[in-house]
Amino acid sequence: MRLAFAQGGPPSWRPASLAAGVLRLLAARLVLGVLAGALGASEPPTVDYTIRLAPEQPVLPVRAVFPAQGQARLTVGLPRWRPGSYRFQPYRERVEIEGAFAPDGAPLSWTRLHEGAWEVQTAGHPKVELRYRVTLNQDERGGLLDGPGTWLYATLGKSWPCRVRFEVEAPWSIASGLDPTSDPQLFEARDYDTFADCPVLFGELERHVFETHGAAHHVVFRGNLPKELDRAEVLDGVQRIVRTQLELMQDRPYRHYWFLYTLGGGAGGGGLEHLNSTNITLSAPQLVQNPRAGDDVTAHEFFHLWNVKRVRPEVLGPFDYQRDNRTRALWFCEGVTSYYATLSLVRSGLREPRHLWRTFANEITQQESASGALEVSAEDASWEVWDAAGPDDPRINYYVKGQLLGFLLDLRIRHETGNTRSLDDVLRFLNTYYAREGSGYGEADLRRAVDAVTGLDSRDFFDRYVAGTVPLPYAEYARFAGIDVELTVKEVHRPPFAIDLSEQPAVRELDRRSQAYADGLRSGDLLLAVEGQPMKGTQELRDAFENAGTVERVAVKVRRGSRELDLSIRPRVQRSVRATATPRADASDAEKAVREGLERGLPAAPRRSWAPGGR
Repeated sequence: MRLAFAQGGPPSWRPASLAAGVLRLLAARLVLGVLAGALGASEPPTVDYTIRLAPEQPVLPVRAVFPAQGQARLTVGLPRWRPGSYRFQPYRERVEIEGAFAPDGAPLSWTRLHEGAWEVQTAGHPKVELRYRVTLNQDERGGLLDGPGTWLYATLGKSWPCRVRFEVEAPWSIASGLDPTSDPQLFEARDYDTFADCPVLFGELERHVFETHGAAHHVVFRGNLPKELDRAEVLDGVQRIVRTQLELMQDRPYRHYWFLYTLGGGAGGGGLEHLNSTNITLSAPQLVQNPRAGDDVTAHEFFHLWNVKRVRPEVLGPFDYQRDNRTRALWFCEGVTSYYATLSLVRSGLREPRHLWRTFANEITQQESASGALEVSAEDASWEVWDAAGPDDPRINYYVKGQLLGFLLDLRIRHETGNTRSLDDVLRFLNTYYAREGSGYGEADLRRAVDAVTGLDSRDFFDRYVAGTVPLPYAEYARFAGIDVELTVKEVHRPPFAIDLSEQPAVRELDRRSQAYADGLRSGDLLLAVEGQPMKGTQELRDAFENAGTVERVAVKVRRGSRELDLSIRPRVQRSVRATATPRADASDAEKAVREGLERGLPAAPRRSWAPGGR
């Protein structure tokens, strides 16, 4: 079935009109710059930090010197959250103020205004020094300085340039995206947002560097570094991801980039994006077994340097560190980034094309099995990430649904434009008309950008599938690329609680609002049996509830103190979905063109030269 689109978007959103608007904006900025020069605008004041890093020093001493700017009182704060992680963090529990001092070392009066904010009496001095201590989770090999959890800021001086001096005890060293100076211990950033955005890896570091597209890319490892780790294979993956994404976006918005890897002994990992770096945690044993184990998270975090760090919602910069910064576009910021991570692995040759469609099927399985699959929209999931949801509240993962929306939107654009336009073009458009101008997009601008690039009308897509909860058209859209999608759906019973396996299986931190609590279960109850089956672990618990069939109550035996209790627990009924996505051998030439366009990145972006530039 061919979908009907109205040709053209609102006139003000056609590329030619936007280009004219950009030219007017640049002209206005030029005039303002000339006026500022004529009036003799002075350089802004600078904030200077000093921190000491040494082995066996879990509490780090910090000195921060702030300009007083003629004010009788100086207010400083510590962020409550960090960009990229949309929830409040316990940073304030880790910081202890030792005192405030004048330039000559004389103590100054200071008081705590509220949790995480302090006020200093300047006594007329031009500068004020705060000394404080930061407690970190580091080990004998070093650790990571998280900017928002380390650096205080003047509440009226977030635009001031920042410098930091690292006093590092050998054999430790540091690695960071901060800009170096002629002094090897001194680094700088143009303002506090940039400064706090640059994490610092410190300790015994292993360093590698490669050059591509006119810039140096640093790969730094810390932690458990096994000799048998195939470093060349890991580095090959990083390089291929970088080259593929730079060619996709035709933009390098940095002068140097830093991959900061911490390798641990456990399983799993994760990462966080920054303007010209990313800090990533990986499992050393998994990486030894499979040097490609970190490819996906590396591709995801690197693509974030465009999508969310520069192509961003309006609210995500400049940041308000004391309040929640809500947006309905996290599905695009995170989910579409995951989509491009998958595309990057396929287009770079790190994965076979079938990986793209296997991922598509796996994401469908996750989304359709979520408790809120038919109730929670992608926009609502993005907005509500700051809220503490109840244990029985319907929910979805905006990463997962956002990745699926990226898949579907790309398929629809390619199909309706005869594979002459794609979501790639939309990302490059947003990068040109928002990121490079330093502005964020508004609530409706994503849809308008799609329409401006493609000449189509995507209103129904955004209304139904992004803002709404209409079931996603997997099978219909997948056929555009000659892919058959099949879903097997059934209802299953799941345990309405989790268990802790540190010793004997015990009920883990049960929420008082949950149905299981209402049925009599309590945190700490030792789980003895379910439907007469002894409990040894999570899989046995899951199997016992699922095998109970369609009964309304499941018999659970627990030990609470010296008593054994027989409880009747209502199971959580969930949809269980298994999806498959299979390329059709009899696909038409047009369908094959869409499929190959996705897999190979066609039509390719116009080529550009890679002159030095960026941050």
